[in-house]
Amino acid sequence: MAATPRYALPYAGITDAPHGPNQEQALAVATETALGTLDDYVHTGIGGEYKSSAAQSMATGATKLNFGATVKTAAGITWNGSNQFTVLSSGIYSIFAYVKVPVGAGNSFGVSVGPGSGYISGDGMYFPENFGSSTTDVNCAGTIWLDAGATISAYVYNNNAAVNTNHAGRPALFRVWKTGA
Repeated sequence: MAATPRYALPYAGITDAPHGPNQEQALAVATETALGTLDDYVHTGIGGEYKSSAAQSMATGATKLNFGATVKTAAGITWNGSNQFTVLSSGIYSIFAYVKVPVGAGNSFGVSVGPGSGYISGDGMYFPENFGSSTTDVNCAGTIWLDAGATISAYVYNNNAAVNTNHAGRPALFRVWKTGA
């Protein structure tokens, strides 16, 4: 039997003797294999979702956000139980970090997520916010390539006086899911 060049799907060649059941079975098996590979790629099942279990003090400058509770877990990510995550396989990851902050006069906040030190590195993602007063939500989301063994953390940046994260009703949240190989 001949086969297609990309997915090796079999088909009867000009010189093949006709035998429908065998040819159809070969095509069905090859299609199942090709679709299974695609399904494995799309639905990696690698990732997790974590939330804070208490308010956290933020000094002026960058503070790593702590996450004390696991919401959802899957294979492929390890967590140190606090504020650092390690991916076990290389790929494209979708990352989301969120924190609610009570803002004082003149405070500006930002959230960053990234590998290594994470905070506003060339390898990370950063989302700044500027505020005068009140309580506000700050988040950072995006996709990023991570090598196997890369550590990632979420940071909140505070440019002025020390404050606490606002835990009431909306704890800080961190989500990381592998979306592609």
